[in-house]
Amino acid sequence: MRPIVFALSLACAGAALAQQGKGTGNTAFDNLDRNADGFLSRGEIAGERELEKRFARFDLDKDGRWNASEFMKANQDNDGRILVDTAITAKAGKLVAGISGVKLVQNNLVVK
Repeated sequence: MRPIVFALSLACAGAALAQQGKGTGNTAFDNLDRNADGFLSRGEIAGERELEKRFARFDLDKDGRWNASEFMKANQDNDGRILVDTAITAKAGKLVAGISGVKLVQNNLVVK
């Protein structure tokens, strides 16, 4: 019995090691995962403002790093925000189109 358990443990460990460093198949995630450990730390997303803002909220298991699923959820949240902002900007542009003195509506700001 023990040799079988040992062999199964060894096979599982080997599969896990083989997976490490291969990437997730998500190019954006893999490009940010500089150490190829399959997770994103705060340091690895440093400079990505929208991701930095969402880090704590989408670190669902509170382990201080994102897995690919958490990364995807944060990106979907950001994409949704962008769509809402775009819709608001388009509506504002239509509303002020006939008002004299307004040159441009961009990103929720009216520029005169």
